[in-house]
Amino acid sequence: MLASKRSKIFVALGGSVAIGASFAIAVPLVSTSPFVETSTSHVYYGVNPGGWRTLGQTAAVAYQASVSAYGQLGFMRLWPNSFNTTWRAGLMPPYVYDAKIPAYINLGSDVAGVNSGSHDAAWTTIPKTAPTDRPIWFSFAHEPEGDGFTVAAWQQAQMRLGALKTKYAPSNVKFVPLLMGASYIGDRYKVAAAGNVPWSSWFNFNLKDIDAMGADLYQWGKNDATADPASVVVNPTIAAAKSKGKKLLIGELGARNNLTDASRATFLREAVALFDASTTVTAVAYFESDNGAKGPWNLLPKPSGASWSYPGSIKVWRGAVQSSR
Repeated sequence: MLASKRSKIFVALGGSVAIGASFAIAVPLVSTSPFVETSTSHVYYGVNPGGWRTLGQTAAVAYQASVSAYGQLGFMRLWPNSFNTTWRAGLMPPYVYDAKIPAYINLGSDVAGVNSGSHDAAWTTIPKTAPTDRPIWFSFAHEPEGDGFTVAAWQQAQMRLGALKTKYAPSNVKFVPLLMGASYIGDRYKVAAAGNVPWSSWFNFNLKDIDAMGADLYQWGKNDATADPASVVVNPTIAAAKSKGKKLLIGELGARNNLTDASRATFLREAVALFDASTTVTAVAYFESDNGAKGPWNLLPKPSGASWSYPGSIKVWRGAVQSSR
């Protein structure tokens, strides 16, 4: 994100309380058969509840709030932030693991450790023991802009992890480096962090073991009048991935609560249409989080009981989640 590197410290899910019985949706049964990749352009949609839980809200409560609002989630962004070799209750919370929800998992940002080989053993074990009943994507050192390590060091780490993935991972496990959305936009990448370079410089390495490119896309308009259309933030990112012959995952998607519900709903509706129309996009998670200084971003009411609600925006995202394959 263009904001502080707050997502680097996320260690668990969090976000919102349930929004009312009118949004309750029965959770459908999930197939227990092994996952089989398809050629459909349909996108997995879900949420990224984040780690900014307030008032002692637990990760499980935040998850249930999302399910109440959107129904069975088609995708989740998870933040163990470590090379944890335990899957259930380690890399994935039990409720995500047991529901067989596709997930995009962040492994942390120890670039020096990866490049020294310190995590080779754990990273070899993780894909070998991965569940094969859903697609799973991994990122490492996500949003590297301004994090203090060089572009070259970040690239070396991505190639090392990608090569081990290719050697040991089953076909449903993918490796996907991720950048801030601004790094994909020609006139904005410099504002992401001091000295930042464009996406083409970050991804200027051998991508043979990289399955897709990741991005965190945000609508940073302070009001309806200054809000960009979805095409401004979405289209350059899709074009970048296509130019490299890679799929695209959106680890975070958000629009600030400064916008009216109608404007946020329009942004989400247009973004979903662009994602659905692209054969490049494979999964998108909305950033369901209360970060007051730079947002908040959540569509659901925050745990403190704030009065705002966004029924139009929730309806749009619920429709996207329910369309997930």
